[in-house]
Amino acid sequence: MAYRFLARDADGDPSITYGELHERAQRVAASLQAAGLRGERVLLYVGTSVDFLVSFFGILLAGAVAVPLSPPHLSRALARSESIVRNAGARMAIVPGTMLKRFVQLQASNEAFAALQLTTPDELAAGTSGRCIDATASSESLAVLQYTSGSTATPKGVCISHGNFLHNAAMISRAMGLSERTVGVSWLPLHHDMGLMTGVIGPLFNGCLMTLMPASAFVSDPLAWLKALTRQRATVTGAPNFAYELCLEKVLPEQLADLDLSSLEVAFCGAETVCADTLTRFASRFEACGFRSRSFFPCYGLAEATLMVSGGPAGEAARFVTVATSALGQGRVAAPRADEPAQRLVSCGQALAGLDVAIVDTDTLRPCPADRVGEVWVRGSSVARGYWGLPSETEAVFNARMAGEGGAGFLRTGDLGFVRDGELTIVGRLKELIVICGVNHHPQDIEATVETCHPAIGRHAGVALPLEENGRESLLIVQEIKRTWRSDPQPVLDAIMAEVAQRHGIRPAVVVLVSHGSLPRTTSGKLQRCVARAAHLGGRLDVVARSDVPAPGPGPLHPQPVAA
Repeated sequence: MAYRFLARDADGDPSITYGELHERAQRVAASLQAAGLRGERVLLYVGTSVDFLVSFFGILLAGAVAVPLSPPHLSRALARSESIVRNAGARMAIVPGTMLKRFVQLQASNEAFAALQLTTPDELAAGTSGRCIDATASSESLAVLQYTSGSTATPKGVCISHGNFLHNAAMISRAMGLSERTVGVSWLPLHHDMGLMTGVIGPLFNGCLMTLMPASAFVSDPLAWLKALTRQRATVTGAPNFAYELCLEKVLPEQLADLDLSSLEVAFCGAETVCADTLTRFASRFEACGFRSRSFFPCYGLAEATLMVSGGPAGEAARFVTVATSALGQGRVAAPRADEPAQRLVSCGQALAGLDVAIVDTDTLRPCPADRVGEVWVRGSSVARGYWGLPSETEAVFNARMAGEGGAGFLRTGDLGFVRDGELTIVGRLKELIVICGVNHHPQDIEATVETCHPAIGRHAGVALPLEENGRESLLIVQEIKRTWRSDPQPVLDAIMAEVAQRHGIRPAVVVLVSHGSLPRTTSGKLQRCVARAAHLGGRLDVVARSDVPAPGPGPLHPQPVAA
């Protein structure tokens, strides 16, 4: 058996062997080749299922390029999908049979989808009796366009080759100690880079058994993940930090007796900031279930490097790095004094074999000293070749060079970190992305939404910021209110909360209204997000109202002395 899918009904868990997968994927590939799609991009709107695997590998066997996507079910997802359809230039979309009617309706109302040829996995499998023509790929052949998960309306398609997949799979397997005896369980969405690599490509590379479950099953009941690990005697699993935090929040003490996590050898944690407190509390809570803290495998990566850049080592406890908060704020790495505020960071391990990681000063483009924070640059065989159809951005991001150096270019990750004792630690984001539940949200997009949702709000007068609460990253919005507004501020707060939730799929943890002109700006008038966040944390904002404190009644508004 190759892959098993956990079912929610009484019909049993669907499964497929490697032989069955190859045979069925061959039939799909033959149909795609008969449609003249060799070398073309094929959109794959199929969720976690046998049909996803058959369709995905069928696309690759046909010599086409897979574009795995989540079905557009909300207005925000539809706008993102429109952008992808236009950028990818795909001629065909594979959709579930249960959604075909909806996609036909979408074609009639949306120009971006109108020219797509729609088909289903069943139609492709029954479309021809012949076998596909061998479409042998080289290591440089394009395999997948992995569209970045940001909330921007113009997501970028990362061009991942067959060689990229093979190198990253091999290096991840080496770092984690995976083999044909590995037993995996994953709920990660297969259209995301982490889910695709660890739930589909990795198991195929090692020839091991992988049990897959839909992400919705985990989100609605985190205990289902832990029960699957127990039932399958899993040796490897993984998720972003928020998933471990959700288990701590939702799994009740009386439910621990039914869990056995003693078989787990690797529990990787990545895709967003790895929180030391979360790892410590999870290990303590589930120790009674046989979970060992040394199973944690903190890691760092990004779609532009196929998936993983650094991690581990496997079988050893996660390493924490305690640094002085004030020094870190200045870009320095220093041990705290006894009376000095400090924070615990999590090491994301050594760079995978075959990858070079450099910490670079973005002003001088020279390597940073060991005690300095800089941008993380990466080069090697896992690094993708660029963004589809975006040559200028590809050159800037994938072909960076340090001052005075030639040779192969680096990938600029946009993340900030440092290397100590050969291990990479991530401290922040140069790009100012906000990552919630493993999804990137550009602050500019959220700010644009906020400034149009109520007449009391002016343009270019607010910031969207990351806020850490209980080990999970959430959203803080700080927005200036017009000087002329004299009514109740509560409708303004409500409008911001509702519009951001509708447009971006996230609910702000806190919305703070401040007086006109009080947000920090540069001399050129540019809002300073980091300074604004520090002012919020330090209680220095000129607060008018905030969503977690009762707002004043109607009448002239005056700043409230509300602590952060």
